[in-house]
Amino acid sequence: MIELRTLGSLDLRVPGGGEVRSVLAQPKRLALLAYLAIDAPDGFARRDTLLGMFWPESDDEHARGAFRQSVRYLRRSLGEGVLVNRAEEELGIAEGALWCDAAEFRRAAGAGEAGRALELYRGDLLDGFCVAGAPEFERWLEAERSALRAKAAAAAWTLAGTAEAAGDAASACEWARRAVGLAPLDEGGVRRRIALLDRSGDRAGAMSAYEEFARHLAAELELEPAPETRALAEDIRCRDAAVQLPVRPLGERKPKDEGHVVAVGAPASSPPPSARSRVAGRLAVVSAVVVLALTGLAYLALPRTGEPPLNPRRVVVAPFENRTGDPALDPVASMTADWIIQGLSGRGALEVVPVTAALTSARYLSVAGSPAAAERDPRPLARETGAGTAVSGSYYRQGDSLHFQARITDAASGRLLAAIGSEAAAVETPLDG
Repeated sequence: MIELRTLGSLDLRVPGGGEVRSVLAQPKRLALLAYLAIDAPDGFARRDTLLGMFWPESDDEHARGAFRQSVRYLRRSLGEGVLVNRAEEELGIAEGALWCDAAEFRRAAGAGEAGRALELYRGDLLDGFCVAGAPEFERWLEAERSALRAKAAAAAWTLAGTAEAAGDAASACEWARRAVGLAPLDEGGVRRRIALLDRSGDRAGAMSAYEEFARHLAAELELEPAPETRALAEDIRCRDAAVQLPVRPLGERKPKDEGHVVAVGAPASSPPPSARSRVAGRLAVVSAVVVLALTGLAYLALPRTGEPPLNPRRVVVAPFENRTGDPALDPVASMTADWIIQGLSGRGALEVVPVTAALTSARYLSVAGSPAAAERDPRPLARETGAGTAVSGSYYRQGDSLHFQARITDAASGRLLAAIGSEAAAVETPLDG
């Protein structure tokens, strides 16, 4: 069987492996063969379609003459029985006479054989190939290139999802890298890769992927990433800025000076506070109080404007976001917020919003859509309650421990004021002291 490879490098070989250089040296005749192998409806194409695609500037007589010469040349080069006619006006490739990688790729992708599809996809369709005087063919080729590239990217995402589900984070990230490489301006795909890198624990890689996309977008389209992409990167950057304390074996007590808060813009080597209270034992919710005391006094004295006015001394605490993937740990979200509220309520300079009432108010639900929205962005909740300062955060699981992180946000501008690092807490008893 003759083999025609069109994905990446171009190659045409007869049975036995001999290269058909004579056809490879004839761009228009090679293009005719490739079109018939890849996209001819039901294996055949009408002669008038082919005339308009390859000889649009010739009159009918000269176009038909050029077409007949090309068909004779291909039959002589490939052997009789490869190109066949159906009726008087249709030309196609005989079944089983020629194998084409692009046609096989399309079949494999459509059948859900992602591994087979990407094994075949070695590059763009007829990469670097062009035919002078055939604009209709060029339009078809560009559209087909894009369609096959999109199928390859989808196959790569399929393999990434399969690898992640199997616990193979390295392979999942590699397939995601290939998927984004195939569709570098697909912002949804870029976000999927960033989130995957984040879930795998490679925050540096996630931020590198974001920055690479931002540079590419600026260079190619003079645009910046969409708000949701920037928000994803900011969330990762915030959590990366938070100090991560070592995970200790369950039951081992924490040294008194372990753990500290990093304010945004502070050097990574900033020393921890010399003394602080412990609230809820292993949960570092007292970090929020420390940050408000250290960074909030000057900030809270600043005047604000806005409709409705936001009081910078009024603080709202949102339920933390459960990033463990375990619904059984959902109650920890509100429990953590309650502990922080208790810690803040004792400070006379601050007014703490009773968050439970705010979350269930009819007006807030109409603004945010659901109480859970506060876990991802506390600003609508802060504006609804008139609070100028919002505390939010998340927790995730690592082994037998939960890790907690918190953020303090200026509700008016959305500016991150501080990122708070925390310690590990036992999954079974995260609130035990």
